[in-house]
Amino acid sequence: MMKKMIGALGAAVLLSISAGADDLNARIAAVAESGGGKVSVSGVTRMEGPLELKSGVELHLEDGAEIVFSGDPKRYPIITSSYEGQDRKRPSALVMARDARDVAITGKGTFRANVDYWHSAEGYRNPRPQFFQFSGCRNLRLEGFRVRESPSWTIHVYDTKDVVIRGLDVIAHGRNTDGIDIDSTENVLIENCRLDQGDDGFVMKSGKNAEGRRRGKPTRNVTIRNCTVVNGHTLLGIGSELSGGIENIRLENCTVEGEVWRVLLVKTNPARGGYARDIHVKNVRAARSKCAIFEIMPDYFWWKEQKADPEIVRTAIEDISVEDVTCDEAWYAYDLRGDADLKPRNVTDPVDLTAIERIRGNP
Repeated sequence: MMKKMIGALGAAVLLSISAGADDLNARIAAVAESGGGKVSVSGVTRMEGPLELKSGVELHLEDGAEIVFSGDPKRYPIITSSYEGQDRKRPSALVMARDARDVAITGKGTFRANVDYWHSAEGYRNPRPQFFQFSGCRNLRLEGFRVRESPSWTIHVYDTKDVVIRGLDVIAHGRNTDGIDIDSTENVLIENCRLDQGDDGFVMKSGKNAEGRRRGKPTRNVTIRNCTVVNGHTLLGIGSELSGGIENIRLENCTVEGEVWRVLLVKTNPARGGYARDIHVKNVRAARSKCAIFEIMPDYFWWKEQKADPEIVRTAIEDISVEDVTCDEAWYAYDLRGDADLKPRNVTDPVDLTAIERIRGNP
């Protein structure tokens, strides 16, 4: 799959131009209309609104280049997009690609968001844009660049196939600032990334409740390897929006440098349905897990959601393994709370207690 993706994109790299602050969107559109190519950015480019990528275009940030986005909410039009497993009216992402093929962002430059408004008390009360959203795409490559701060989710890949995310350096603090959300997406390789987040690090999702079940678009065939989460809520989160199903997820050879709340969290509630299966975590070194190293949570926000969506549809959880996890400090080794009406099956070797140097008695 990886050779096919690289070859397909490489064939489209026909033209390289230097993009300035005048109109980066126009330059990208011109390259796309000419058959595809490479748009190179140097220096500082200030965006007064969203940046939209097109089929066949590689956006390349030269070493030292920065693309800086306005923090004015009026600059981001309200559109219909997927967020937390449902279609909603929300501000456009700062960087987006919709129904595009052979799209790439590469280079050693930096994407920077002005988040003063979004992270203020007023900003938290209103819908906040994601930094990157790729929707309905095929053959997507994100490689080498840095991201600094985000209004909410940092990188959201939705309803997309054949994805490589490699060598990203992300720092984004604040509420709901997940690192990389893989949502109703298939065939993904994530490697050599470093995330420092205010929320979850790597997250797998596939739609919420009845709408997610109607979509029926699972997330599957995802490998995460040789990555680091500095701080965040989880190293790997499964759900809670998993109504379309999540399967065949592999995380291996990863590190938590600072603190997460949980290394692996599978979260759902009795309205979700769907399934989480064939999920395997191997060879992780974590400095500190604030809560449990491995947790299954069958009632995530159920106290709040059961009034709005009382339909009961259980989630099947099966074939999950956690192997060779070493954690210097944790509250619990594991906290596995299955649904009594549909119990988890084949959950093996949750944690080798001998590998834990110290387990805290208190949070």
